[in-house]
Amino acid sequence: MDAAKEEDVHMSGTKIDLIKQLVEQMQAFGVAARKYNLADPDISKLDDGLRERIFGGFDYDKGVQDARKYCKEKTIYVCQDCFKCMNFSFLLPQEKDVAHPDTSAEMMVIGPFLTEIWEEPLKQITETYQLSVFQENMLREYYSVVPIVQSAEAFENLVFLQANYIYGMDRALAICRIGDYYGKHIEMKKILKETGQSVSAELVKIRYQLEEEMMAAVAAGDTERAFAACKMFSQYHMEWRDKSNSLRSAKNMMLVFNTLFRKAVQRAAVHPIHIDKISELYARKIEETVFIKDLLDISHEMIRKYCLLVRNYSLKGYSEVVCDTLNYIDCHLVEPISLKMLSEHVNVNASYLSNRFKKEVGRSVIDYVNWKKVEGSLIYLAATNMSMAEVAERVGIGDENYYSRLFKKYQGMTPRQYYALMHTKS
Repeated sequence: MDAAKEEDVHMSGTKIDLIKQLVEQMQAFGVAARKYNLADPDISKLDDGLRERIFGGFDYDKGVQDARKYCKEKTIYVCQDCFKCMNFSFLLPQEKDVAHPDTSAEMMVIGPFLTEIWEEPLKQITETYQLSVFQENMLREYYSVVPIVQSAEAFENLVFLQANYIYGMDRALAICRIGDYYGKHIEMKKILKETGQSVSAELVKIRYQLEEEMMAAVAAGDTERAFAACKMFSQYHMEWRDKSNSLRSAKNMMLVFNTLFRKAVQRAAVHPIHIDKISELYARKIEETVFIKDLLDISHEMIRKYCLLVRNYSLKGYSEVVCDTLNYIDCHLVEPISLKMLSEHVNVNASYLSNRFKKEVGRSVIDYVNWKKVEGSLIYLAATNMSMAEVAERVGIGDENYYSRLFKKYQGMTPRQYYALMHTKS
């Protein structure tokens, strides 16, 4: 055997030892490290087929096709999958088989593992995908065996260092942090540019999934979740639009958001009278905007306002008769309201309405009306210099003393004390 061949054997042996060493190091953390031949891999092992069992018809092969097409040597891919589990992957260095390029490609995949206790991810994913109890239990069982890496940064550095040894320390490695790519394109923006105006069915599917996620977040009044979904939706949506008039395109996007948010709030059983005020306000603000950068602020403002609307006015879960009663109270709060008047409005017996209302709302009808009037007065005390009598009149309470007693009952202080608190200079 000549010197060159001896060196090849030595290098090959070293490479195998380093891979074995990496696998053993990962085992010390309880994290799986596997080699996959991209010609015929079974990547469903990565999640024990969980995507298939939960989502049904999941295309694992699509992830393999993308890996063959887009993954490059000397690049470590850091991925958080749809279950918030982490994976590291990189192609193993090897000689290319010119005749059969795919058959020689091998990928090292490290994971899955979590970087936090799984209770919160389980809650988030269950809400995001509206999992059934059976599906939630499947995910809980899966999480129970997924290792948790406490020091994620140190673990990541170890993986990068060992990958450097495998490739040879003189070959700098690139780090690519991406979202879940099994079943999705890795370089989404690159594909869009290559296909021009043609939008793949996969992208349309993703866009509608993101729309649903965004609407579900707003319908739940979850501001942070809505911000995240809105950002993702913008990234996928804006790539498809004609950029010849960027301001107009951005305004159209905001109008789409306004419509989606309005529909989402309707799902949460908020009365249209509340929705229309906000919807019309933002439709006007969007059209009056002259700088694109201001539209981002508007989108955030819209999310906050619509989510607040859900938290304050959602009647989801109430019976029809109680919903009608609550909506009438909201719309006629400054007017005299009695149990008899409300029962006539919703066309039921006063005694029935009183019992049903107390059971669902947790307050008597009159107690609820008084509480709402006091709540409505807070803005006047905080933002104006009106007298106590004027504030009481604004919320439909003619007697200032009676208003003060109600305020003390529900707020734990007098209106004057609240006013002083709100107007104290820090």
